[in-house]
Amino acid sequence: MGLDGVELLMSLEERFGVTLTDAEAEACSTPKAVIDLIFGKLRTSDERVCASQRAFYLLRKGVAQVLGVPRQGIVLDTDIRSCLAGHSEPQVWAALKLAVHARSWPALVRPIWLVASLWLLAVGTFLALRVPFPWLAAAACAVVVASAGFQCTPSYCQCIPSRFSRLRNLVPFAMTSDSITWTRDQVAALVRQLVIEQLFLHEEQYREDADFVKDLGMG
Repeated sequence: MGLDGVELLMSLEERFGVTLTDAEAEACSTPKAVIDLIFGKLRTSDERVCASQRAFYLLRKGVAQVLGVPRQGIVLDTDIRSCLAGHSEPQVWAALKLAVHARSWPALVRPIWLVASLWLLAVGTFLALRVPFPWLAAAACAVVVASAGFQCTPSYCQCIPSRFSRLRNLVPFAMTSDSITWTRDQVAALVRQLVIEQLFLHEEQYREDADFVKDLGMG
């Protein structure tokens, strides 16, 4: 499986909250095969209900339950971090995922001060070494320092990521909840969107029966 296939696979797993094995992915040569595979892994229904709207209702109920915020005051632009009021971010994040029953959820991140410090350390390393050593060697050392810093600080990932702190940005993850049912048309629409985005296709190039490699240029 090429890089395009791996990235598409990861995107599908995240948005649907399912696990697709390499063997299953290799057997799917067309979008139709992917749709059928994913549809078979989800809780399905013949009744079409707006999944994103249902996901928002689950998030609103979860925030009200976990943080004690009045439900009527919770909207799509509600920032969870503004409602913490002394609550632990890791505990709130884990409790909200559990309340929503989401299979896919954003990971906590390092605090901004730590990320900035690691990058400043890398820049300082480069500046200190660029005179006595060739700049390529200095740059390589700076990259090693930054990489080592990030590898040694996973325990500091205790913060809710800012790009997912608003409810509207959590809706795609809440859509992976076991409480939400899918129709085949809904699965097909989301697969279509992800294939077009990941493979940089024009909409008219997409067909459910198109071969990923021969017709859609997946590498």
